[in-house]
Amino acid sequence: MSDLPKTEQEQFWIGQFGDEYSVRNTGPEIIAANVSLFASIFSKIPRINSVIEFGPNVGLNLRALKVLFPDQAQVAVEINEFAANGLKSQCQTSKFLTLQFQNLITKYKNKEHAKSP
Repeated sequence: MSDLPKTEQEQFWIGQFGDEYSVRNTGPEIIAANVSLFASIFSKIPRINSVIEFGPNVGLNLRALKVLFPDQAQVAVEINEFAANGLKSQCQTSKFLTLQFQNLITKYKNKEHAKSP
């Protein structure tokens, strides 16, 4: 992770609370409930072939979506390293990024600033 200052919310999710949340909020019953919810939602709209989830934790939503859309391309952006490791181990077919949003924003601002005259 970067040496850039973290927001209060980033510190909250990157730290112990985020780790404990990952342990508390997992299991096949949550995935089953998500499959049911997403089946209802996605029955009303055209098929989606790709999805990006910001803050997926251990990937319960993504795993549920894979049940419904096995060929769906998925990208996940997670700032908690413990959760990202769980995500990687559970969702082998997706792409995952562990980063801090502030790093991404800083890179974008620096790129835009470089374009200015």
